[in-house]
Amino acid sequence: MSGTLSSNLPNNSSGSWDRLTIGNLPSKVDQAGTVISHQIIVAGGCNTTLSNVDCPQQDSYVIDTQRLSEISPPACIAPRLSPSLVPNVNTFSPSFSSQVFLLLGTFNTSIWQDDGALEKGEVVCVEMLDR
Repeated sequence: MSGTLSSNLPNNSSGSWDRLTIGNLPSKVDQAGTVISHQIIVAGGCNTTLSNVDCPQQDSYVIDTQRLSEISPPACIAPRLSPSLVPNVNTFSPSFSSQVFLLLGTFNTSIWQDDGALEKGEVVCVEMLDR
């Protein structure tokens, strides 16, 4: 993407896409994702189109579009359906740039316990990036 996107310059931006083949990642629905620099971070979701609270997977991936590689960090959270994932943009420490926050989503409470944290606005900070 380049240029300036604004209401008074509607034609002053341009962009392009490249199709990349990276690894052999599973297809997912209802997963969380965010982009940090040249890395795409995804977590949770289901391997089926019939998503419900029983199908989320406890996996996550960091896809590096420059190195054309992907890694799967160790599982550390309850598998979520339709969560949100955002980068930690706090500049107080350089280590924050390798963290993402996982917000909300649903999970199977008959298997996983969080002591009501999700209902209280739980935010999970996950160290995910390979830098």
